[in-house]
Amino acid sequence: MNSLSSENIFEIDRKVKELRNMTVCSFWYLISLLKEIKDNNIWESLGCDSFKAYLSQPELSLKPQSINQYIIAYENLLSAGIPIQEFESVEKSKVKLIAPHIKNDPELLDKAKTLSWNDLRDEIPTMIRELPPRPPMYWCETHQQWGINLSDDICTHTS
Repeated sequence: MNSLSSENIFEIDRKVKELRNMTVCSFWYLISLLKEIKDNNIWESLGCDSFKAYLSQPELSLKPQSINQYIIAYENLLSAGIPIQEFESVEKSKVKLIAPHIKNDPELLDKAKTLSWNDLRDEIPTMIRELPPRPPMYWCETHQQWGINLSDDICTHTS
């Protein structure tokens, strides 16, 4: 048991949640600015050879593939008529998950605000889901680790 009072514990918890919300909100504003830099080739005026080079600067150190995926998700929501204020507090991986489907199912945004990522993923109809179903897992005694069963052939090592 820790020596903190219950008031201190709840205050720490409140601060963590507040900072997390601030981080999530600021992420989508960062994406909007990066989209502007990309769309208007502002990276050229800043002396970079490409948008990828801009993102790779030590001060940013952002993964171009990930940023481009988030820009696409951002664009999908905006093109569906959803202003940034409506999704700014939604965790970025959830927005990326629902973005391709938001025009067909606008209620996904409300679900993203309340459901876990896994539960949200299950809300996306199988016909339009881009991610494959999770393969079955098994424990390999020989290797002492979890494995993924990608076929009917489970690890055949014997103990």
